[in-house]
Amino acid sequence: MLMTNIQELLSGDANSGYDSGYSGRDSEASSVVANPDLQASVPQILQNLEAIHTSQQHLLQLWHHKKLKLDQCFQLRLFEQDCEKMFDWICHNRDVFLMNYVEIGHSYKLAKELQEEHNHFTMSSMNVYVNINRILTVASRLIESSHYAAQHIRTVASRLDRTWKEFAAGLDERTAVLALSVLFHHKAEQVIKKKSPKAT
Repeated sequence: MLMTNIQELLSGDANSGYDSGYSGRDSEASSVVANPDLQASVPQILQNLEAIHTSQQHLLQLWHHKKLKLDQCFQLRLFEQDCEKMFDWICHNRDVFLMNYVEIGHSYKLAKELQEEHNHFTMSSMNVYVNINRILTVASRLIESSHYAAQHIRTVASRLDRTWKEFAAGLDERTAVLALSVLFHHKAEQVIKKKSPKAT
């Protein structure tokens, strides 16, 4: 709009709406329009204005692109930090878990205590899985939004999902083993108790 008004003024368009009501100013405007040097420079002026306008649009697009990239960088860093926390938790608790993995109890009482401890640990682990599931959901959303690091996000998310499933499979296996241990010792103690001579 501004460029159009300037072009009309420089070209002396009668419909430009330039009418101040003062004949002196109209006379000055007419002399400006009639100036051959000014008329000759009109194309260059308009070209420069167009170049400025184009540069402005380019800068706005560049700013928008940079802002989008910065937002995605921030999202990526948050995602990576959350994944690192989950990997650290799984790694630490897996080591502790494996240290006690072969212990199944030598009596019904000990087996029952181990089973209760394991059940408590399993419940705590399920709370962690809620966080892992949330992280995987975020990963899917970032990938679907055409994030510039979509492939990296997909790789890390797949690794986290696989690591958790391996850990969860170990929990399930130990749950089954401890259940069998409790059942075995319970039955064994019942049999021994029945076969023990009664006190006189």
